[in-house]
Amino acid sequence: MELSYNILNDISRSHGDAFYLLDTEQFELNFHELLKAFRKFYPETYIAYSYKTNYTPRLCRMVDDMGGYAEVVSDMELELPDGLACLTAKCISTVR
Repeated sequence: MELSYNILNDISRSHGDAFYLLDTEQFELNFHELLKAFRKFYPETYIAYSYKTNYTPRLCRMVDDMGGYAEVVSDMELELPDGLACLTAKCISTVR
């Protein structure tokens, strides 16, 4: 989608001044390109997505679906993976 002032203004009118746009196709492309670049030199590489950065359920599910890990640093984030259908075996936690 090509964004313009009019499109953003329409979104702002219907959803308020603060909103988040997610280009899922670009996110998926970036994920795979980053993984491909690392695996060229480090074949056993996996991507861990920081829930602290953005725990939008759609992004977390996408990362899980693409084989990524959940990286969590708080109790609240540690509880999110189960609710978001992420496998605990794919959760990197610094929570004690």
